[in-house]
Amino acid sequence: MNIRHHIFAVAAAAMLTTGAYAADIKLGVSGPFTGGSASMGVSMRDGVRLAAKEINAAGGINGNKIVLVERDDEAKNERGVQIAQELINNEKVVATMGYINTGVALASQRFYQDAKIPVMNNVATGSILTKQFPESLPIS
Repeated sequence: MNIRHHIFAVAAAAMLTTGAYAADIKLGVSGPFTGGSASMGVSMRDGVRLAAKEINAAGGINGNKIVLVERDDEAKNERGVQIAQELINNEKVVATMGYINTGVALASQRFYQDAKIPVMNNVATGSILTKQFPESLPIS
C-alpha cells in the first residue's frame, strides 16, 4: 500500500471516529526535519506532502481538504512530547503521521493514545515501542 492510501485511510478513519465531516482535515506530521536524522524525516515529510496534494487535487476526502500541520521534532524526545501536546491541544489534529526515531515515538505516542488520536508510525518500529503499544501496527 502506498503512502497516499495510508494517508487516505488514516484521514477517513479519523473523520469517522471524530465526526469531522464539514471542515478541513488537520493531520499532524512530526519528524526530524533538521539534525542527524533529517534525511529520513524530510523524505517522509515530502512523501506526505505529495500524497496530500494528490488527494486534495482529486477533491479531498468527501470534499474535505487535507491540511498538514508540520512540526520538526529534531530527533529529540522532549521536543516530540511538546509537539504531541501542541498538535493535540492547540491544533486539534484528527490524526498524526511521522516518527522516525523510536525514542521520540516512545516519549510521545502515549499522549495521542490517551487522546484517542490515531498515529501512523512511518519508520519508528523498535521492539520496545511495539511492546509498549501492542495495538500499533507498523506501516510498510
